[in-house]
Amino acid sequence: MLRQLVDSVVPGPLRGVVLVDDVQRLPRYWASVWAFMANHDLAASSQVKKLRHIESLYRHADRLFGAHALDEALGTLNDPALAEILESWFISIRNQPAVGPADESRWRTGLEFVVSIVSWLSKSTLPTERLRQIEARLHRLSNLYGQLHIRRSRHTSQVRSLPANVVQALYEILDPCSAANPFRRTHTRWLAFVAFLLMLHQGLRRGELLLLSADVIKSGFDERQQRSRFG
Repeated sequence: MLRQLVDSVVPGPLRGVVLVDDVQRLPRYWASVWAFMANHDLAASSQVKKLRHIESLYRHADRLFGAHALDEALGTLNDPALAEILESWFISIRNQPAVGPADESRWRTGLEFVVSIVSWLSKSTLPTERLRQIEARLHRLSNLYGQLHIRRSRHTSQVRSLPANVVQALYEILDPCSAANPFRRTHTRWLAFVAFLLMLHQGLRRGELLLLSADVIKSGFDERQQRSRFG
């Protein structure tokens, strides 16, 4: 819940709205850091709106994973736990009977909050190798969730987003070098993998994919990068 710090014993820069947990009334640690570092220049109404969105994420994590689960996952840079929290939160919002622009804003604010905290921590407290690992997972996290949208389509036919674990499973199965790939021929494996990438990232329907000509994918040697590239 939100509390307003206005007492004179509180230093001036720290006065304002703070997010606290529902049981002990203790400040949500990383939400307080984020509010001071990233949003202290915002108007009070904007700060309150963003913190209410983040409060929704905290309550979801408390309910499913235990008290202070989100702060603990952020503080320890537990990226698998953060991915699980974000994914389950997204699904819970998306599966509401009615969703709209406010839910989209809530999701975006929560995602930006997590990415911001992880970025700050990984750049200031980790050795180089661990930093590279976290940055790679953070990049993957942003790619997986950054394109997900809460708002429902106005069309009768509704497109539903694939959960991140489903996308990852498809990547692993359809990887041409994967032992789990169901296709025997190398040619067929690459054909299925390219079709999967085009439908997933370019939004092509099956019919549109089948209409593509054989030479639609071009290749050439990139002199600047000194490697073959496809486009």
